[in-house]
Amino acid sequence: MFLQETRSRRILLIALMFLFFLLYVTIEFSINSFLPTFGVKSRLGLTYKEGAMLMTYYLGPFMVMRIATIFVAMKLRPIHILGLNLVFCTAGAVTNVVMRDTSLLATKIAFGLFGTGTSSMFGNSMMWVEQYITVIKVKLYMQ
Repeated sequence: MFLQETRSRRILLIALMFLFFLLYVTIEFSINSFLPTFGVKSRLGLTYKEGAMLMTYYLGPFMVMRIATIFVAMKLRPIHILGLNLVFCTAGAVTNVVMRDTSLLATKIAFGLFGTGTSSMFGNSMMWVEQYITVIKVKLYMQ
């Protein structure tokens, strides 16, 4: 049974969390680094100033939702907030893929959804995984 204490369960959970954090950091870093360039080099044909302004459509919802999550966390469990984060990221990705770079409004909405989704993903995933992992001295124990 998966809930039993086993070495393979520890390794599996650590591997899955490593993969999750690797993907999360990659998504956040890529958006922060390449979003203005995407606006300029894509078919949208934005100026450098407009490309930088496109970044505010990601960072605005990112910061607002990071603050709002503090209050939402008082009512919802971390796994539920993490699920909402993944829904918003998926909606942003689907919007961006379906509309591609043909509509500036759709691009703004897509990256706003990405900002909303990535805002509290790291904190909530750490809060979720901490119920399964206990670090005592230098050994890792699973509850």
